[in-house]
Amino acid sequence: MEVTVLNIVSRSHKGKNIWIKITEHKNKKATRLFIIIASLIALVETAGLPSFNFQEVAGQAGTGAPVVGGTNSDKLSLSSLVQQGSPMRGSPSAPVAVIEFGDFQCDKCARFARESEPQLNQAYIQTGRVILVFKHFPIHGPDSKTAAVASQCANDQGKFWDFHDILFSNQGPENSGWASADNLKKFAGQIHGLDSEKFNSCLDSEKYKSLVT
Repeated sequence: MEVTVLNIVSRSHKGKNIWIKITEHKNKKATRLFIIIASLIALVETAGLPSFNFQEVAGQAGTGAPVVGGTNSDKLSLSSLVQQGSPMRGSPSAPVAVIEFGDFQCDKCARFARESEPQLNQAYIQTGRVILVFKHFPIHGPDSKTAAVASQCANDQGKFWDFHDILFSNQGPENSGWASADNLKKFAGQIHGLDSEKFNSCLDSEKYKSLVT
């Protein structure tokens, strides 16, 4: 059996560097391994993710367990996430699935998107070893939810990751208006090949409000 340990992302929390390690077991009967990345790692203690046991994630990383996440593990299966409409990047047949909980107003999420995600994409996603799943976790106020809905509207046209990158590159102070509906429409207008009329209609109708809340 070949075992590969992937040091994917470093996060500073309370003065300590935290490395998230993924252990990938390769064999003929390899089972998909799901890992949760808490981009909101500085917020976990205050906002909480009570249904997701992050110690369990670390404990199962070397076992080849198919799903982690306590009582909500079924909701975190790849088939369930696909059905929910969660945006994904990478091959569905990748042996490792990374689930990122993100908020477009979260500065730690923005840092992950700018600094760590490009490395993850180049080294693991583009090589077919990892599929990245974005799970909306809008906890910073009403603009977070509006941005999440808007990103799903972009996802309708296959432009989620373009929109994702633009939002994190232009992130402003929380609920300062930078992620207002009007500004989100302007950001979407910068994406080549996106139909602004369809996007605006989707956002105005709050089509994905139930998905992101």
